[in-house]
Amino acid sequence: MSSFENFNEANAKQLAKNKAKREEERKSAEVEKTLGDTKESIASMPEVQKIAEDSAERLVVSKRETTQSNWERRAKVNELKEDAETDPLTGLNNRRGFDKYISKKQIAIQKEEVAFAHREKSLALERREKLFDVFIIDLDKFKDVNDTYGHLAGDVMLKEVASTIQNELRSSRDIVARFGGEEFIVAVERDGGNLVEIAERIRESIQKIQIEHDGNKISVTASVGVAPYNANVNDMLDIADKALYIAKGEGDKINKEGLAIDGNIPTQEEARNQVWYFDNSSEKYEKYEKSDIDDESSEINDIALEKVA
Repeated sequence: MSSFENFNEANAKQLAKNKAKREEERKSAEVEKTLGDTKESIASMPEVQKIAEDSAERLVVSKRETTQSNWERRAKVNELKEDAETDPLTGLNNRRGFDKYISKKQIAIQKEEVAFAHREKSLALERREKLFDVFIIDLDKFKDVNDTYGHLAGDVMLKEVASTIQNELRSSRDIVARFGGEEFIVAVERDGGNLVEIAERIRESIQKIQIEHDGNKISVTASVGVAPYNANVNDMLDIADKALYIAKGEGDKINKEGLAIDGNIPTQEEARNQVWYFDNSSEKYEKYEKSDIDDESSEINDIALEKVA
């Protein structure tokens, strides 16, 4: 067979293959078109459209219900956390809520101190996380209120005291908590004001409270122990507690602790309805006297509540 004949035979085979391929593609396109037309025809049927719409609606509702369920679950968790950190009677923080706040505050202060130490800058002028001082407030002879007028009257008084303390705070960053019974604790940020004077103002405000119960007018007084900022929170609370011993005239505890006091140890009759604080410069517990702080340049402003070195 000549080369020309070989070429024609090969060319004929290739043309046959190309024709078969085109035919296959044509049939495939026809099948696809037929399926597409069929799907479109089925989808346009009212019954099928209704099924599709119902399915889409169920999907949207399902997603909405899932989202709502997630929000409700989160809200419930937050509610439980808030309940665990809230005193049910007064609505204030309880001990757990107070400890949580103080812990966060301490961590923020420590981070800032480390950052400034690395930059070798003074915190005095650039501190953002303000140091804070603590007051422990205890209502004097509150058991007498409960015994004389009943626990309902006592609860009303506790709620009024809680509201009064809250109203005396200057910043949303200050915090007051009920530690249980008739004891409250306050953490106040420093902003140039005199913190012992704030404690005295709170004491005076509590003394002015008067509630009526069954035709009786009831009032209370409070003793306050103040501690300056300490990097160790437990030490700071301990100092405030000891200042409160003195303000309450608890001689046995005072003598047992061997507390250094500026002046005489007050007796039970002389004590209560007072503010006592720890002075870092003298390392003694001192009683607040109005003349101590009337002068803005007094040593208490500059020294008594300085950060413990």
